[in-house]
Amino acid sequence: MFFQFLTLVMSFIVRSVFIKNLGNEFLGLDSLFKNLLNLMSFTELGIGVAISSSLYEPLARHDTELINSLIHLLKVFYKWIIGIIILAGIIMTIVLPHLINGAMPDGARFAFCLYFLNSAATYMLVVNRTLLIADQKGYINSINQFIFLLLQQIIQIALLVGGLNYIIYLSVQLIATILSNISLGIRSRKLYPYLREKKSVSKIPTKVVKRLRENVIGMISSKFGGIVLNSTDNLVLSLFVNLATVGNYANYTTVINGLTTLVNTAISGITASIGNLGTEENYQKEKRIFFQLYWGNAVLLMNLSFGLYFFFDDFIKLWVGSQYQLTELTTIAIIFLFFQNQLRQIAVSFQIAHSLFWQQRYKSLPVVLVN
Repeated sequence: MFFQFLTLVMSFIVRSVFIKNLGNEFLGLDSLFKNLLNLMSFTELGIGVAISSSLYEPLARHDTELINSLIHLLKVFYKWIIGIIILAGIIMTIVLPHLINGAMPDGARFAFCLYFLNSAATYMLVVNRTLLIADQKGYINSINQFIFLLLQQIIQIALLVGGLNYIIYLSVQLIATILSNISLGIRSRKLYPYLREKKSVSKIPTKVVKRLRENVIGMISSKFGGIVLNSTDNLVLSLFVNLATVGNYANYTTVINGLTTLVNTAISGITASIGNLGTEENYQKEKRIFFQLYWGNAVLLMNLSFGLYFFFDDFIKLWVGSQYQLTELTTIAIIFLFFQNQLRQIAVSFQIAHSLFWQQRYKSLPVVLVN
């Protein structure tokens, strides 16, 4: 949470410099790109989460053979994902002008190429990150990400102040992502030397394969619902309004996403512990801990939501100026959506820790229709 807080502070500084030097139109373009990448993330199908939740039990039992087999499967899968993302990115680059209401900024196509290549780069060594988090060593990933992100943001600020353009800004982001992945890969190989042993990769037991198959099917539904619900706002605004409005909305969602990241960092930090607790099969203890966490999260969210209601508009005015403020009703809607989304995160963490994706497979269908 400490590293996420520092990252959040830095992101506000970068965004302030970004708006001042590149303008609201490029801010809207940047937000549109993020939405398009979130849509492309559907190709991941949630298989990474399904395999990650299958690691808790073998990690608790120190079953290195099964761990190695699951990680090998994850590596093969993500090689395909990287290829699909690059192909989908090329197609989206071609149709990009049709997704913007009005003139497309110069260099937008090349900028989007850098954006989706950065996304592909994040999948290069995601297996290392997955294993560390499942093994309750997520702090190693957090430290690694923070160091490289901080260096990236400092360089980006210096370049923006120096008058360099959006293309250079994105190039720095891509280089930092690649270096971060290489660093994490070296650290993971030291912690888990058995990952290098290709001979130890054996066939995954039928029982585990069956559970994986069910969880992947459940995750596809959940992933589809999540993407439609959370990753289409900027695309719709870009199509039917304009990039400037996307930029205004993005300022508010930056604050919301920052708070969401802080809260979710705490929750994701204990998800592996919940998974480990599940291996004890003490259901009364699990039930008690579930309601303690749920209530604590609810109290925190009520305080955050009231704070947002009273100070959100003032913060936007102080931060980027009154011309970027949205109406009071829109602000209340954003806050209410934040509260509702975050209220269910404890339940989601238990769902992930216990691999309950199959049981939730129909939930996303009405969500998609309503949205």
